[in-house]
Amino acid sequence: MVAAAQGHPVRAARLFGAEEKLREAIGFSRQGFYRTAHERSVADTRAELSDRAFEVARAEGQAMSLDAAVTYALGESILTEKPG
Repeated sequence: MVAAAQGHPVRAARLFGAEEKLREAIGFSRQGFYRTAHERSVADTRAELSDRAFEVARAEGQAMSLDAAVTYALGESILTEKPG
């Protein structure tokens, strides 16, 4: 959500994808306020990108290993800013 708030929609979409993959793997669901805030952030990010760009970036995030996602989240870029 930080990347989205900082105006980095491609990065945000990738991180949303990586986060979704991790949540599914560990069976953790978001509750209450956190779900609402997340959904709003995803919607805002989607609005800044084309549907295709959002889905491509999200899929790139889902394809990351845990180590790659953490490295990317910490700002040690492994991908360019353009999706695909």
